[in-house]
Amino acid sequence: MISEIIYKDLGAVGDFEKCPACKSAVFFESTSEEDAKKNQNRSCPCGYSWCKHCDRVPHWPLKCGDFAEWEEKWLLRYSMKHAQGSGTETLLQVTCSCQKQVYNVLLPEEFIECPGCKVNVNMNTMRTVWKHYYYPYDPVERKLIKKGYYVVGEGYKKSPYVPQAKVYTDIVKIPGIKASVIETCGAARDIRFDVHFRNRAVYREHVLIRKGIMEEEVVENLFGTSVYLVETVTAWMYMTNRFDKSVMQTLESMMENRKTLMATMGGEESEAIKECIKKLRKDINHVVSVVEKKNSLTH
Repeated sequence: MISEIIYKDLGAVGDFEKCPACKSAVFFESTSEEDAKKNQNRSCPCGYSWCKHCDRVPHWPLKCGDFAEWEEKWLLRYSMKHAQGSGTETLLQVTCSCQKQVYNVLLPEEFIECPGCKVNVNMNTMRTVWKHYYYPYDPVERKLIKKGYYVVGEGYKKSPYVPQAKVYTDIVKIPGIKASVIETCGAARDIRFDVHFRNRAVYREHVLIRKGIMEEEVVENLFGTSVYLVETVTAWMYMTNRFDKSVMQTLESMMENRKTLMATMGGEESEAIKECIKKLRKDINHVVSVVEKKNSLTH
């Protein structure tokens, strides 16, 4: 690679790696063996991060093998947690033809609905159906329907439903996970990927910074790190059978302190906000230090 030759001619020591997301080549300088053990992740300017050993999403403190095993069953169990229906035989994962949504259904179920485009589907015929509370048309056509130019649903109910992808998994074949672990990890993951919550928090932080109530941007990092730790550390304790009551209590405290910080940011009390940030940082540092200590004892 020409860029790598140029970098090394300039004295840089390291290698290029391809970002799994944007596919661009990113140069990473070589580090000492001790630092390499501490830094397991890579980050690209596009915003994507990944594990340098397995190219999967960041998963500290889980080892790559444990994470692969955990992810295989966890993502299926998490999908079941948010699935439509009450069936007990099959988990259906659907990528809708609207390209807006991937959703899950517990089969058998007579009707399913895409949360994105709101299309309803009869599972017996795999054809779309019309329901009175929803017009699957654009605003202009809706006006024509109200004026009687079209018979509502006559053409729509005959359309075949052809999603981009469907994956069926027998529920009995999905490995089990302890209910309390599913509850804790599920709650953290719900918040972790809640873009609307993230945007509200960042917007409010910017408002407070402009008013001089907050000094720097810290909220996005603290909120993201806290729920990441709740999910992955809980999974780590479960997969390695290293349950620690102190760590579990700190993770619970972390979730509560997140709520308190967000609520406090609704006001404009600088000292109260600083105190909440201090508590959340303390929880994060405690969890990281305890887990690192436990991991060091096994090496």
